[in-house]
Amino acid sequence: MKTQVIRRCLLVCAALCLCGGKRRVKDDGATWIEVDRFTHVQKDFRGIGFEVWPDVGGMSTRAFDDVLIKRWREINPNHALVHHTWSWNWDRVVPLLKAMSRHSEIWLTTVASREEPEALPDPARIAEMLERLVNKENVTNITTYCVIAGDRTVTSAAAETFSKSLGDRLKAAQLDIRVVASVPESVLSSLGDESKGGEAAAARLPMELAERMIDAVNRGEPVITCMPFADMPPESGVPEPDREGLFGCGRDEQRARPVYYGMGLFSKYIRGPAQVYEMKSPLPELKLALLRHHDKSCMLVALNKGKEPLLIQLRELGTGAHDRDMKGSLRIHLYRPDEVPEHPSADLPACEEPARITNSKKGNGFRFSVPAGTLLTARAMSDEEPPERIRSIDVSKAEDGGNLLKWQPVVDKDLCYYRVYRMNMPDFRFAKKEQIGSTIGTQFLDGDPPSGKKSYYAVLAVDLSNNTVR
Repeated sequence: MKTQVIRRCLLVCAALCLCGGKRRVKDDGATWIEVDRFTHVQKDFRGIGFEVWPDVGGMSTRAFDDVLIKRWREINPNHALVHHTWSWNWDRVVPLLKAMSRHSEIWLTTVASREEPEALPDPARIAEMLERLVNKENVTNITTYCVIAGDRTVTSAAAETFSKSLGDRLKAAQLDIRVVASVPESVLSSLGDESKGGEAAAARLPMELAERMIDAVNRGEPVITCMPFADMPPESGVPEPDREGLFGCGRDEQRARPVYYGMGLFSKYIRGPAQVYEMKSPLPELKLALLRHHDKSCMLVALNKGKEPLLIQLRELGTGAHDRDMKGSLRIHLYRPDEVPEHPSADLPACEEPARITNSKKGNGFRFSVPAGTLLTARAMSDEEPPERIRSIDVSKAEDGGNLLKWQPVVDKDLCYYRVYRMNMPDFRFAKKEQIGSTIGTQFLDGDPPSGKKSYYAVLAVDLSNNTVR
């Protein structure tokens, strides 16, 4: 059996060379693939995003900050497709859009009337709304307005007339916002009824979505909007059980669905703008996508639907022609449906063991195995510098009970959030069981510290590349 697995691994390596890389065979039989020889599928992939329904009126401030915004920051999508309604709560929506625009483009689209599918919104009213968001509310990263919402259809003539009228008004207002005729066609899927099939089916959903997303990337789709981001609680605060998203704000504010941990890896690391290279797999059970970012870091996605592990070897991943272009180490993340990395605060897991660096006469390369039935993301990271250490925490008794923690903010342009730990001794191991929360703020309420014991606290800053000081 072991011999068969090795033979199959080498078959994969050799067959992958047909994708455009030059084959090199070492004395031990290892085959290398030169990334810089691959054929471009497209040169300006814009990345992955999520749909957002900004019905946040029923959320508490802590849930808004430390659940909704913290999770958006961590999975760091390229864009948010925000469904605008004329009845939205500006006091809550504006902070949401500002938080999302920190690292993401915002595309706005007005929700269509199902009763009047041909009734496009008034261009003057839309222009006024966009001007208020940009100039008055200072939401700076609105880049696109989509004319058609959801499954709504209008005649091309009506859409063209609307687009021209709105575009002229935005130009006159000096707003750099493009108007497009429809929501991107590469909107892939939503969760559907999560109760169907039970937990096993829910855990496999990221694998199914990943396969469709890999296919979309390799088809040359310029952008992917994959699914709703969250179940937003309505104004009444009563959750609606039939809505869909990566997690449900109104059901259990801390528990993320399995799809969150799979799709989070996609949006966090498959960033745009990037070049996409042709990666045709010779095996139906192996799906591959390869992107190279403008900072010369490279991203590989491998989906192994088979029952055996597959070995992949790449030479000069993300390097162009020479090893001197290599930016950082290769970080590996795995999603396993039979071992979903659930976390009380929905923190995405740290990387697996780094890919093994192997030597060749032409430079360095990477060798790693994709276990059976897993989704793997591997990226040559350009940022390996952790945020500074938090050395002082002020602990005081809160008015309503518990301990209130405060600390000075970390100055880091890529700061994502803070992890808060508590132990009954000062010897911290920073284990998941010791973590009592994650927050984007600089204070945290430990509402239920153990009675009769002294509590010790630590706070770690985490950046967008998941770097942290230990």
